[in-house]
Amino acid sequence: MKLHSRALASIIIAAFLFTLEVPLAYSQSDSMVVELNNEGVRALSAQNFSLAISKLEESLKRDPSYGRARENLAIAYNNFGLGLAAKREFSEAIKYFHKAVYIDSNNSTSKQNLSLIVQNLGRSPNNFQDRVALGDEARKQIRTPQDWAGPIVEYQAALAIKDDPGVREKLGDVYRIIDKVDSAITEYNRAIALKDSEHLQVKLAQAFQAKKHLSEALNAINRAMAFNSKNPDALDALVAIWEDMLKNNPTSPENHLGLARALVSRGDFGGANAELQQAIRFSPGESNSEAQQLLSTLPRLQREDAIVRHMNNGRDLQKHGDLDGAMEEFKQALTCSPNEADGWASLASIYYAKRDFDNAFQAYKQALNFDPDHQEAKKGLQLAQAAITAAQMVMSSPNTKAESTSTTQVALVQQNGGPLVTRNVKQLTASNSTGQKLGRCHAILVATEKYSHQGYSKLSNPIRDARDIREILTKFYGWDVDILENRSKLDIMDTIIEAVNKNPEYDELFIYFAGHGDWDNNLHDGMIVTSDSRDKDRTRDSYITYSELKTLLERGACKKVLLALDVCFGGAFLDQIGRTRSSGTDIYQRSTLDDCIVRIKDRYTRKLVTPGEKEPVYEGLPGQHSPLARNLLRTLVQKGGDRGFVRFIDLEAATMDTKPMGRAAGFSDSDDPTSDFIFVPMRRN
Repeated sequence: MKLHSRALASIIIAAFLFTLEVPLAYSQSDSMVVELNNEGVRALSAQNFSLAISKLEESLKRDPSYGRARENLAIAYNNFGLGLAAKREFSEAIKYFHKAVYIDSNNSTSKQNLSLIVQNLGRSPNNFQDRVALGDEARKQIRTPQDWAGPIVEYQAALAIKDDPGVREKLGDVYRIIDKVDSAITEYNRAIALKDSEHLQVKLAQAFQAKKHLSEALNAINRAMAFNSKNPDALDALVAIWEDMLKNNPTSPENHLGLARALVSRGDFGGANAELQQAIRFSPGESNSEAQQLLSTLPRLQREDAIVRHMNNGRDLQKHGDLDGAMEEFKQALTCSPNEADGWASLASIYYAKRDFDNAFQAYKQALNFDPDHQEAKKGLQLAQAAITAAQMVMSSPNTKAESTSTTQVALVQQNGGPLVTRNVKQLTASNSTGQKLGRCHAILVATEKYSHQGYSKLSNPIRDARDIREILTKFYGWDVDILENRSKLDIMDTIIEAVNKNPEYDELFIYFAGHGDWDNNLHDGMIVTSDSRDKDRTRDSYITYSELKTLLERGACKKVLLALDVCFGGAFLDQIGRTRSSGTDIYQRSTLDDCIVRIKDRYTRKLVTPGEKEPVYEGLPGQHSPLARNLLRTLVQKGGDRGFVRFIDLEAATMDTKPMGRAAGFSDSDDPTSDFIFVPMRRN
């Protein structure tokens, strides 16, 4: 960034007016301190600012209270910064102005020069966010102890513009790091006065503990636990404080009892037992009713803690799609407490997700035995009963009548990436027994290879993949297909919004994305990159985020939607609801086409297939199909020709054959696990 001429002039004038020759100092202080200061002054006079800084820093290190060395060092920092600014090394120059202002806050010249450097870095010295950002940047660039001046000066400048609890907390953190604990306590208290929180109280407690002010530390931790008694940082700090109290007085029964309570809160029941024994031992007559009572309740507390731990672990595993792991945790919870209604309901939800409806039904009944008003169990029992009834109806249906077939040729790329070949496939030409039909079937195929954002490379295969899928869907299945190639976010979203809100009784909507995908750790969201996605778009408004797309598809009127994300990080689309794939058990394996159409008639379908987890995926060699596109094409041709129609479980098998293994599941809580998404070849005479 170029230095503005007016700003450069101001800095040069400042250097001319304020580069002072400081008189030598003589005092009764330590002779070495004075001599180092005087050597620094002589170096200043010779404009050897590096040497001056070295001598004056050493003088101040020997005697931090020596004011003359502090003033001189501020001048040396300032003048060295001026030299860097003259060479337009603004990022380095600002570090020295930070140091000058930090050690001598009354040095108005250094403050003026700092403001000019901030401007020449493209920031405003009077903008709160700019000063906070400069403080954050300075904090990331710490190389020496003196560099901590940067974040301190910038955070203080931001606070002079606007008082803010977050900046107070950052400033307190810096003071704790450089062992200015009293200043840290002051900043944390000021932040708490603006907006109290558990993590601020924990930090305040830790600062008090560092000062050995254990009573104040304990009070702060108690305030933190009033927000959240299970905060792990607060529990660790509570144990540490009581351990320090015990070091101060190892024979105090109260200290052993306090540590025991802290250990119970943290789930360390063995340690708590030992401390309670010590509390009794050091009590008069080796009798302590409070310790003995807590000791007698430890088995119950340990059992209750295990239940909570297993239930929380199970819910977390279920959220992230590990159904087997979640099932094991819920079973462990029920081993600890067989009468736990929440445990039975949670176990039932796992059975239901795995399509084991009989066991789900029984588990929901158990939950209601122990809590007849358990709402989740009531609702789950109804769903499980409906699924069992539907499965029984399918199994008892008569077989489909023989179907006449004709032959058509469909282009397909070989798995090994060889040339296009044709395959003769059977095509359904006669109605099934009751003449059930699907309504209008519509596909939107979005393929992006070229990007305005330079951070995303040009791709080779998405358009080829989409065009070949269109070929199969239009010529073999008779679908209406819109293909969007290298289109903007607005064009894509407009097309999807229009399609998803059309709602004939049997309509199916298939949406396929091929191109770049991305993941944003700050937003905790994945996204599809469109041709016009922008660089430096922190809010990702120019991308199609997974949360945005999921909300749109969930609320659409169309009952049956299948989404295919042939992009990187596509598996993250399912993370929000904790599903990875269905169980693979096909209770409708013997279903006829009639059965399938009748079964899905009134059921809400929101399903997804994608080639990987939250990770990059392989595009395929140029001129070939991606692994997912190749497997989808093969499934649509083979299954549609041999059996006469394709079901979602067939597509799931296609995703499991990709490397890395893909994911296939319902992507909405409103997706009915007993629903389906089917592709039926068009009928020809």
